[in-house]
Amino acid sequence: GKLSGPNQVISNTEFFLYSDNDIETVTACLEIHEENPSFPEPTAWIRGLRDDALYLKLMQHLGIKETGLLSSCSDYHVFLKLKKNWRTAAEEYLSMAKMAAEREIRVRFHLEDVTRANLDDFVLPFIGMIARFADELSEDLKPKVRLCDTMGFGLPYPSVALPRSVPKLIHKIRREGIPSHRLEWHGHNDFHMVIANAVTAWLYGCDILNGTLLGFGERTGNPPIEAAIIMYRSLKGANGTNTEAITEIA
Repeated sequence: GKLSGPNQVISNTEFFLYSDNDIETVTACLEIHEENPSFPEPTAWIRGLRDDALYLKLMQHLGIKETGLLSSCSDYHVFLKLKKNWRTAAEEYLSMAKMAAEREIRVRFHLEDVTRANLDDFVLPFIGMIARFADELSEDLKPKVRLCDTMGFGLPYPSVALPRSVPKLIHKIRREGIPSHRLEWHGHNDFHMVIANAVTAWLYGCDILNGTLLGFGERTGNPPIEAAIIMYRSLKGANGTNTEAITEIA
């Protein structure tokens, strides 16, 4: 609202749907967005597993038009947490995305732990599958891809080896067919690089940045929205953002 301004610099919010409180909260925010389209549009978050397919029907009922799909991609998550392999994981994530598209719901593939993942053997082939899937869809349903630096191992230097180099990582993903306007960066602050990595992601072709108020999030937190707004203004100008709201937030 007030911090974002009339031009939707903060374009979306994200909600779980697993509890009654989650549903009440997202419903209230959907009503506000309907009355005031400049208010960030609420989206959902579910796992990219068939067990969560039932929430797609709930989204359709609530009028939610976009959801994240947790798409774990490091070997640790695929093999140890999910007890899957690269092929079965990719197939299940894409199956969920297709079910969402059938309900006119756009998905974001959340590539969990991508800065520890095997890019050549899993992530990049999977991105190619996503790009081909996108070719079958209308523009408003083409999926987004969220690059999740889950453990904060990302670094803002182009000279660093993959998968830790944010510039190289974004270059690789874009080259596989995901354009900047459908690419997101999701950082964590384990090694105090969260804003440096966020700005680097912007500068190297990732249009969308995830953030949280005051940086609250898992473990060490995510990019603080108020810091991201300051950096946005230094790069793009005010564009309607209102930094006086930061004092109210604090």
